[in-house]
Amino acid sequence: RSGGIVVLEKGKEPLSTKISPALNKMLGKRDTVSFVLSEEGRDTMFAYTPISISLGSGKVGFGGSYESLDHMMGNRGEFWYVILSHDLSEMLGSFNQGVYAIMWTGAVLILIMAIVALVIGKKVSLPVMRMLSETKKIGKGDFDVNIAISSNDELGDLARSFNKMAKDLKETTRLKDNFISLVSHDLKGPLGTMLGFLKLVRDDEAEPPGVGQRRILDGAMESGQNMVSLIENILNISRIRNGKLVPKLGSMDANMVAVKAMAGFTHAADEKGVRLVNKVPEKSYIYADDALFGEVIQNLVSNAIKFCNKGDSITIYIPDGEPTTIAVSDTGVGINSKRLDAIFNYEEKTSTTGTAGEVGTGMGLPLSRDIMKAHGGELLVESTENKETVFYAKLPDIK
Repeated sequence: RSGGIVVLEKGKEPLSTKISPALNKMLGKRDTVSFVLSEEGRDTMFAYTPISISLGSGKVGFGGSYESLDHMMGNRGEFWYVILSHDLSEMLGSFNQGVYAIMWTGAVLILIMAIVALVIGKKVSLPVMRMLSETKKIGKGDFDVNIAISSNDELGDLARSFNKMAKDLKETTRLKDNFISLVSHDLKGPLGTMLGFLKLVRDDEAEPPGVGQRRILDGAMESGQNMVSLIENILNISRIRNGKLVPKLGSMDANMVAVKAMAGFTHAADEKGVRLVNKVPEKSYIYADDALFGEVIQNLVSNAIKFCNKGDSITIYIPDGEPTTIAVSDTGVGINSKRLDAIFNYEEKTSTTGTAGEVGTGMGLPLSRDIMKAHGGELLVESTENKETVFYAKLPDIK
């Protein structure tokens, strides 16, 4: 009771004998309150609320609107309260334990979920990434791919379908290359015969052709020779892809490779006013197939002349620190950066008209790249439009 006369706490001494003055003061507010009191270094949490108790009599009650027994004895204006108290440190200790338990449980669950997600993610993503990598190989014409996935789920079915597709593409490509090889071989003979007859007519001293006729014959012979070169390139491509054109490696002087390449195009360079420069030192030995590697350098020189203007220059040299690399640079019109990745692909039409109207097949650079790959090397290019283009024919290091 608010007056502190008969207020009791179960199992303890009457609260009236030790009730806190601060608590007693709070009880006078006659409302429901919770608060913390600090006494003698101990924090205690209190909660209290006033209550109304009746004995069922219309005249007698405890704390109600009617007079109570105490009221009749003169204790008017007092109220009854229910008071709960607990040591704050014990309450917070139990609360903190619960919080820590929840936190640790949540952390363990998150860790388990992360591990499960990682395992499932790898199970799905790794095969997909592998298929993506193999797809890129197929896009570059390499059909020797196989995805080793033996599972019986959807990914396994996809992998098996992918492997079958790659196998079918390889066989289709082989048949196509064989067909092209046969047709090209059958065309080469008759074309050579036709060129031989045209040359005889043009060079006939008994009945020499007139100026106009000779011009026509020269044009026909040039077209025929271009056709023979195209057929030869097609045959070489077919041989390389079928593994029938294997480089016969041997030691050779890189300087002589450059000399031979330039010798074959001196006339074409002179006609366009393009200067040919050989900076390859004598006795710079490399290990390659003389004919095939020489064809690569010739293709690069021919291509450079095609895109040079009067006053430009073409230089063959060995880059510093790269003794097994031959570089061919020119000061011509350069190559658009968007076309750099496509110039080595057979599947894309990359041939453009030269500065003097020259036309090409677009096969020279892809064939040169395949020849370098057959050597275990690579063909790279750097270019700045209207400034410079450099091709690097890189052979593997030989110890």
